[in-house]
Amino acid sequence: MEPGKVKHRLVGMAVLAAIAALVVPVLIDLHEEALSVAPGAGIPHKPEQGFVTRVLPLDEWRQQAEQELEAAGPASASPTPAAAPASSPVAASSRPAAPASAWVVQVGSFASERKAMELRDRLMAQGYRAFVEPVKRNRGNVFRVRIGPELDRAKAEAVRGAVSEKLGSEAIVLRYP
Repeated sequence: MEPGKVKHRLVGMAVLAAIAALVVPVLIDLHEEALSVAPGAGIPHKPEQGFVTRVLPLDEWRQQAEQELEAAGPASASPTPAAAPASSPVAASSRPAAPASAWVVQVGSFASERKAMELRDRLMAQGYRAFVEPVKRNRGNVFRVRIGPELDRAKAEAVRGAVSEKLGSEAIVLRYP
């Protein structure tokens, strides 16, 4: 190739590169604008009745759960937060709520969730209100099998004695939560 043609080709490539450097960003911006969603498009309309979210602070939840436990009696106590229905109003109190106190019988503590669930199922089949409480430890999770809760410690002690006798292992009574 002749030296003059090489020079023309190099200049032509430089000009094309400069044009591309100026035009390509503009084309990308136009493409992004075309892809953007118009304001308000795809957003659902505001509900007519409004939207209410109820988040209960822990102290208010405990107070409500304690009131429901007292009203329903110990036989219908539930160890899960489901005891506090989200739709029921909570009365405002000028004094802080006293923490609810109950008793549970701890029957076992397992590293295997499967074994804990098997024991819970056996206890439930015998008529006990058993549940598994997972606890995170430094060396892994522990799964505690518990019965209750009972508001009266004497009732919890009676359950502990009966369960210890049936299972042939020692159970313990603990404050809950």
